[in-house]
Amino acid sequence: MNYYILDDDVNIVKILSQIIESDFNRKVIGSSSQPKEAVDDIIVLKPDVVLVDYLMPDLDGVDVIKKIKSVHPRVAFIMISQVSDKQMIGEAYNEGLSFFISKPINRHEVNAVLQQISEKIETTRKLDQIISLIGQPASISQDNNFEVSKSVLKELGIYSEKGSKDMLGVIKIRNQEDLCMDDALNKYCHVHQEKVKIVRQRIRRSVMRGLRNLSYLGIEDYMNEYFVKYSSTLYDFESVKKEMDYIRGVGKIRGSVSLDKFLEILNEF
Repeated sequence: MNYYILDDDVNIVKILSQIIESDFNRKVIGSSSQPKEAVDDIIVLKPDVVLVDYLMPDLDGVDVIKKIKSVHPRVAFIMISQVSDKQMIGEAYNEGLSFFISKPINRHEVNAVLQQISEKIETTRKLDQIISLIGQPASISQDNNFEVSKSVLKELGIYSEKGSKDMLGVIKIRNQEDLCMDDALNKYCHVHQEKVKIVRQRIRRSVMRGLRNLSYLGIEDYMNEYFVKYSSTLYDFESVKKEMDYIRGVGKIRGSVSLDKFLEILNEF
């Protein structure tokens, strides 16, 4: 798997390079501190994954994603930034961001994200090969997505909750009718004659319960399979750490969640 790093802090580039190449299956094929030059490099080199900072001169990380995705839509992006503005992160996900990592760099979090994105790319490649040979009925793909989402909720220990049933219903409508997540949620509420605010509250309670369950797993075993798998994908690692500290009694602030991010990533597993 080939990686490119774009960050105006050379120390961050060095740290990320060391983490990436600690696995012999991963290789850094380029890096830059200048976003405009990096865009040209990335288009030519076509790496599998680009790690990009958000705050940079001339072009920010979202602009870089837009420019590269317009040429190479399959290049995956991981944004690394000390900025945690929800609107900014949401915009980045809308433009094709795969994962967001908060600074300062946490080696465990980066490795967990790299593992997830590698698995995602390999799965996509295998599906592309199958499709090129035999085609892919849409219903089979949708059914598979739905079953995977159910499995994830079971692994988080929240499958039996009402909010999880709501999530699965929204995801099913989204995939069947090719809607954005907000429109799917609105249609789900219309079909079930419920207020959007109430359904979102139920979903939020379930997602928060999942965060708490995951945090307990991390406290018991930092290398637990599910903790590693979900602490930097469905949830933000910084929020998971806050929840762990809160449970231990060494922190006063609980972890937070982004429902939109959670639903989108849940649907992509």
